[in-house]
Amino acid sequence: MISFTQLEYLVAVDKFRHFRRASEACLVTQPTLSMQLQKLEEELGGALFDRSRKPVIPTDRGKLIIEQAKVVLEQRDVLQDLAGQSEGGVRGTLRVGLIATLAPYLLPRMLTHFTELYPKVQLLVEESKTEVLLRKLNDEELDAVVCAGPLPDSDLQKKHLFYEKFYVYSSSRVKQFKKSTLKPSDLDPSKMWHLDEGHCLREQSLKLCSSKQKQLSINNIDLRVDTLETLKNLVSSGEGYTLLPALSLDYLFSGSVSKKVYSFEAPQPARQIVLVYKRKQLKMKLIEAFVDEVLRAVPEKRVSFSRQGLRVVAI
Repeated sequence: MISFTQLEYLVAVDKFRHFRRASEACLVTQPTLSMQLQKLEEELGGALFDRSRKPVIPTDRGKLIIEQAKVVLEQRDVLQDLAGQSEGGVRGTLRVGLIATLAPYLLPRMLTHFTELYPKVQLLVEESKTEVLLRKLNDEELDAVVCAGPLPDSDLQKKHLFYEKFYVYSSSRVKQFKKSTLKPSDLDPSKMWHLDEGHCLREQSLKLCSSKQKQLSINNIDLRVDTLETLKNLVSSGEGYTLLPALSLDYLFSGSVSKKVYSFEAPQPARQIVLVYKRKQLKMKLIEAFVDEVLRAVPEKRVSFSRQGLRVVAI
């Protein structure tokens, strides 16, 4: 008899094209995964993968069965979600992706309260770049993604969450600005640190300071980093300045450090934070519960729920 577990292993091997990596992703040993796939192939009467190829590839027959296995697993999840909803309350599994420039500053504000409020919800959270998260959303590996908008993809449903203002954090070694609020034209691209390519915040930063450069360096340093914390530490050590979103600035608004944090003149540059999900989404109770906790957790002094007085910087 074919089991859901065997189908999960089948889909995993197709995804990774490697038995060891598939077994690691499924949290089982490689012999266990291989044995279950062999039983599945015996049940179905033929090989599903060409094991002589590196990486392994599905046979023509295997391709058809893998596609059907994905449908079966998806429908299993639908039945589980419907059963959970019919029992009342909020329960089930929610897989959410958050962009790396937001997750470290939003999740600590909300996760503990969320798990206390919804003890029957298994929350799976992934932090990555927008492109990676949206691909996983389209492949149904995630149920929802929190990222910066606006997004042009009409196949996704979008829910506005809030606007997050941008600030400039400057090193004490850099000649200080002569005013407490800045215009984008006050920024010198040659002194700006940026995240690596692929981060939407990098694109917004480049647009804001009107830089068309793709390779940016300060003091002959070509920097390619993935975290805002690295940029903060570079500035704190005495090099250049950088653009930071409001939620990442909490500890910088204290003592003498706040003197190095500059806001912008109105209309203030900001990014729009949205939650996106696929149109046919049966986990709306879970998604709405997650959204409610996000909105409860973000401090009003750091974000805005109205666009008035703001200039949303496109990606």
